[in-house]
Amino acid sequence: QGGGCALNVLRALAAIFGLGLLAAVVLIALRASGLGTAEAVAWLRADEFRGKCTVVFAIAAATPFFVPAGLLAIMPGYVWGTAWGTGLAIGGAALGGLVNMALARWAFGGFIGRFVNNNPGLLALRTVIGARGFRIALALRLSPVAPYSLLAYIAGLAGLGMRSFAVASVLGGIPWTMVYAGFGALLASRDATLHLEAPPDSPAITALRVAGLLFTIAVAWWIGRVARADLARLRAARS
Repeated sequence: QGGGCALNVLRALAAIFGLGLLAAVVLIALRASGLGTAEAVAWLRADEFRGKCTVVFAIAAATPFFVPAGLLAIMPGYVWGTAWGTGLAIGGAALGGLVNMALARWAFGGFIGRFVNNNPGLLALRTVIGARGFRIALALRLSPVAPYSLLAYIAGLAGLGMRSFAVASVLGGIPWTMVYAGFGALLASRDATLHLEAPPDSPAITALRVAGLLFTIAVAWWIGRVARADLARLRAARS
């Protein structure tokens, strides 16, 4: 239990650090460019190809620093809607996850390996990923409480193939990423000041969007619960 508590504290600290770092980078970039939030969003929309590439590579660059991958879907969801927001965020996270795997294998493997070996929870996770491969990586990606950046590092140490990890990352990232992208799209539909979308919809249309978002959250939560239960059974079988 002590190892699990330490792992939860590590997750929380890593998420706080990642969000703080992301916020600092965004603020510095906006200040340096002279753009406000509305102007930055307009810049992204002015040239869709440039804007979408920027978002993908920004998410990929943030992934190694433990920034929660799902939360990053809010911005592209706000700018381009749920479908594009989900796709761009998942693509960026998958790319960033592959970078994490490469760092774990070829750059910081010794340091990360020693850290994992000194934490029973992480060591057990590495063992399970090494034994079960794609299936366990998919289950962890589906879980909303498993830190994606840490999963990518450990998958790299465990020797999981990059293709298998990329597929697990994309498929497992869809439910919760869609939730955050849908939340961003919902915010945009109610914000007439930035002129991101058409004027605010009727109350009935807004209610349908809210209902759809709540349904997606419920489905994502259920999938995450099933994934955690499956992971617990696999780990119990290994012990």
